[in-house]
Amino acid sequence: MNNLPKFSINNYQFVLIVFAVLLIWGLNSFLTMPRTEDPPAAQPGAVVTIIYPGASPGDMEELIINPIEEEVNDLELISEIKSTAGNGFAYINVSFDYGNYNFDDKYDDVVQAVNEVKTELPEGIREIKFTEKTTTDTKILQLALSSEAAEFSDMRVWAESLEKKLEQVSGIKNVDILALPEQQVKILMQSDKMVNMGIGVNDIENAINANNQNIPGGELVMGENSFNVKTSGTYESLEEIKNTVVGSVEGKLVYLKDIADVEIDYEENKYLAGFNGTRSIFLTAEQKSETNVLDIIDEAKIIIEEFKETLPENIQIYYVHNQAENVEKSINGFINNLLQGMVLVGFVIMLAIGFKSSLVIILAIPSSILIGLGFVDLAGFGLQSVSIAALVIALGLLVDNSIVVVENTERYLKEGLSSKEAAIKGTKQVAYPIISSTLTTLAAFIPIVMLPDAAGDFIKSMPVTVIATLTVSVILALTVSPLLMAILFKRKKDTKHSENKL
Repeated sequence: MNNLPKFSINNYQFVLIVFAVLLIWGLNSFLTMPRTEDPPAAQPGAVVTIIYPGASPGDMEELIINPIEEEVNDLELISEIKSTAGNGFAYINVSFDYGNYNFDDKYDDVVQAVNEVKTELPEGIREIKFTEKTTTDTKILQLALSSEAAEFSDMRVWAESLEKKLEQVSGIKNVDILALPEQQVKILMQSDKMVNMGIGVNDIENAINANNQNIPGGELVMGENSFNVKTSGTYESLEEIKNTVVGSVEGKLVYLKDIADVEIDYEENKYLAGFNGTRSIFLTAEQKSETNVLDIIDEAKIIIEEFKETLPENIQIYYVHNQAENVEKSINGFINNLLQGMVLVGFVIMLAIGFKSSLVIILAIPSSILIGLGFVDLAGFGLQSVSIAALVIALGLLVDNSIVVVENTERYLKEGLSSKEAAIKGTKQVAYPIISSTLTTLAAFIPIVMLPDAAGDFIKSMPVTVIATLTVSVILALTVSPLLMAILFKRKKDTKHSENKL
């Protein structure tokens, strides 16, 4: 380490080229590295949501939760199963021990286990939903499609059109439509006609079920080829439902349309959704991993603004949540802090030891951060709340190394040594104290890198960022800082020193 200052000054062209290349690399990393609001973190496991209308919490516990828990509990590396039962619903939270394996495999194991026990569950379950436990599926954009007058069918068409457009944006994982009631076929039976014709509700139900199913018809063998045969009875239009035969009276067929009104309607709305007091449905977009949320939103905004021009007057679209605004605010806030720190440090140093010396110290601040970010990007981390907080921490620490080198070099310059000799001797004298003090600081962050579980994954970018930037600052203090001092003070100090010799 003692030879680094001398090597840097004697090979200044090489050192300056390497320094410039690292700066460009770090700047490119800063501009292209992934940007999110929070760091991605995953917990091996899954959450199973079961909707069973009409069931009491006791029924949910006995009929659904217990069979599923018994099946899931046989899986390997289970750490915890938590279940919650309510009126018509249940949540089963399955967690696995943290380890070095593919977390998606454990999620698939839970799905498979629940599917195997489905036959033991009661009929009438409306929905079984699986959710993988992860923070990577954060909603980065939420839009409200609002209208008090438009029919839900019209709003559905517009929402699905925008959904397809947004899913084409590079970086968007998927788009969901929320608070939109599902379409259904409503059959309004006319009881007086049913009584007169002797047709009951069961007759109608059986007729519809019989006509709305695919039935295997066997196998057709033609030479060496064989073909599966099945009857396709799935309804494809409202007219087919209306023309379903539900019985006969005096030798004449009775169709469903003869005893009931059949129409397309919406199920009972399970949401009370609105935005700014107006009835609304919502679209939410998820970000793909290792992408830049700022670029994604910029691309999405172009599509949204073009889509807005095509909407009818009775439908409006609004931004409800835009994660890019928070991310941009955090990054801009750090850049402002960085600039303020550089100005304040430079001003104080300039008053203490002069303008040229302050330039060396000011240059060390952004250089250490940019090159450090290059290594952070290389380690697979992006810019998010935790790594930005780490940069703020590092900002107050990394400047110390260059200050010590510059001040010690200034002391030898005042004693009459040439700029080259002062830079080499001044840096050598403080090299090991700088390294040891930095290692002492880094020692506090190294254990955080080794934190286990999801908490460790979530916060790991913080110690990595601090370690990278502080390490770079030490190297720059021992190489670039003495080199710049030798260059900036060469003419003035070296001339004076030569006159003294004469």
